[in-house]
Amino acid sequence: MPHFRTIRIEDVEQFLALQNMYFGTKRTMADWKWRSVDNPYVQMATWVGAVGERIVAGYSVVGMYFSVFGRAVPISQSADVVIHPDYRGTGAFNELFSGTMQLGFRFSDIVYGFPNEQSMRPILFNSRTDFILFNMSTYSLRLSLQSGLSDSDSGVVGKSVQRSNPLALVFRAYRIFQNAICLWSNRGDSSLSIQSCEKLPDGYEEFWNEVKTRELICIWKDSQYMRWRYDSNPSRQAVYIVARRGDSIVGLVNYAQRNSILYILELLVPSYDVSLGKLLVSTVIKESLEKNVELVKFYGHDRGYFELVFSEFTRQPSEDLSFQAQFNDEALQEICTQSLNWSVTTGDTDVLWV
Repeated sequence: MPHFRTIRIEDVEQFLALQNMYFGTKRTMADWKWRSVDNPYVQMATWVGAVGERIVAGYSVVGMYFSVFGRAVPISQSADVVIHPDYRGTGAFNELFSGTMQLGFRFSDIVYGFPNEQSMRPILFNSRTDFILFNMSTYSLRLSLQSGLSDSDSGVVGKSVQRSNPLALVFRAYRIFQNAICLWSNRGDSSLSIQSCEKLPDGYEEFWNEVKTRELICIWKDSQYMRWRYDSNPSRQAVYIVARRGDSIVGLVNYAQRNSILYILELLVPSYDVSLGKLLVSTVIKESLEKNVELVKFYGHDRGYFELVFSEFTRQPSEDLSFQAQFNDEALQEICTQSLNWSVTTGDTDVLWV
């Protein structure tokens, strides 16, 4: 059985190597620094299992904030649980889980995460304060009839199919025409302007101050968070599409591409204007059609706005991505266990940032 303790700086490269072996990722010290040291709120804490000097297991928590009725509440997001195959089934997970929850509760009264089905099995009903709040929904729009898709970093599957199949060319043309109609029908009044940029736009903080008063519970997405989460990320470059009236932002969406799949990360429209939301998403699709994108995806959960905006997308329950939390505060537990109080997006998860 491994010995469990907090991570040391000399353990980090071993822990990253274990993650890369298990998750199929290419994480580096730059990724570690971004998530841990550069985190503007609380440095990431990690509980590891060691056999001598060898790291064989680990589980992390990242300190952030929720916006609960417009008020910042400290939270801890659990992530990156990994156990070497030789030590699975030995009780190592229970030790990892217990130690990581203790680290998380040092900072906040809520520890949450997005476990997949495999990770959930040992977590379910770990304690009476453990809640599976909801499953995320997956919204997807195929932009081609390609025979295979890949979001790995090894390459795009099936490019030749797209080039040689006449039906695929017709389908692509149909998507372009369909999206042009959607852009035209949701264009709105002449005072609305749409801009694209690669950094958080000016005026965002005032926009966030409006967003946080409209959402019941969501990640605290102020300028500091957005610049850290997206602009400073060493692995993925996010692009922003911004809707303005005059100098004021009235809607924002951002996205990042991973090979042939483009992920919509955030969709923020405080007025819940469905036409504006569709206009922003259609602008993303227009840019996707100009790039080597085969599929557009969005993971989300809210009171129903996402369902209306992504009505042209295929929607499926995400069986491998649920939202789970533990609470040390009964009042927060009462509020947070009402699933329709939440607004959660792709960018809140670790789906893309691998």
